[in-house]
Amino acid sequence: MDAVGDYTPMHRSKAKMAKWSVLRKELHDSLSLCNWMGPWVASPHKDRGYRGDDSIEAQLYSVATGDKKDKHELDAVAERIFQLHRALTIRDMGTKEMRAKHDTAPDWVFKVAPGKPTYTEGAISLEQKDAQTAVDMFYEEMGWDKATGAPTAATYRKFGLAKVADQLGRRRLLPGS
Repeated sequence: MDAVGDYTPMHRSKAKMAKWSVLRKELHDSLSLCNWMGPWVASPHKDRGYRGDDSIEAQLYSVATGDKKDKHELDAVAERIFQLHRALTIRDMGTKEMRAKHDTAPDWVFKVAPGKPTYTEGAISLEQKDAQTAVDMFYEEMGWDKATGAPTAATYRKFGLAKVADQLGRRRLLPGS
């Protein structure tokens, strides 16, 4: 979203792009596709507005399996996989406190260029407050509780994972439990 060394504060579009990127990574891992082999979302052609075709994964999946899915259906599958991945992490760590115990950044990312103000040309450090805003926005995009970073029971149910929500609830690993 930003040019390297010319970063801007967090905003909703960045959170949406982060979600899309994470879900495409899950999708590629699940389909055994390589991100380096197929940067399909970008094109070198100016006449296409440098836009690629992000439906290619769905086309490949449909050809290989005979199960016809469009890119939106495949994105929903990727999101379900990522929600389940999060549930497994919570279960295996034995805590719903993902924000405090899992989704953390090392201090050095906030101190990369001491004396160079954040969001000035050439600055590559992050601001702690903006990083927390980014986490909040990403959690909102994913349907996760902002305080804990754990998916809500409603989010699990949305993706057909009601049994997962029930099992985590019994272990007190759902937000609010």
